[in-house]
Amino acid sequence: MGRIVNISSVAGVRGISGQASYCASKHGMVGFADALSQELIPHKIQVATICPGAIDTPLWDPEKNPYPGDISKTIQPSEIVNLVCYLLAQPDHSIFKRIVMFPSNEWH
Repeated sequence: MGRIVNISSVAGVRGISGQASYCASKHGMVGFADALSQELIPHKIQVATICPGAIDTPLWDPEKNPYPGDISKTIQPSEIVNLVCYLLAQPDHSIFKRIVMFPSNEWH
């Protein structure tokens, strides 16, 4: 059994004001992953997509692109790594198509 894990965004499952282009690209990624998962069934390859909210990365530059909430509550990159490792360690009979996660100070 093979597995592909995509990292998209919560913007791939929800529209966000002022982020139309970004949302369109992430919705496209989620749709691609859904279609790919169906196409790869005969090859025994599963496709999962993680759709996180804000992650603590340099994207949130306080001067150019400030995070609109408490930056200390954003998802840590290690949390995404741990989730990917968890997904890869699951038995073949467990299928995770899409996981939406976001910081507790965001509500999508």
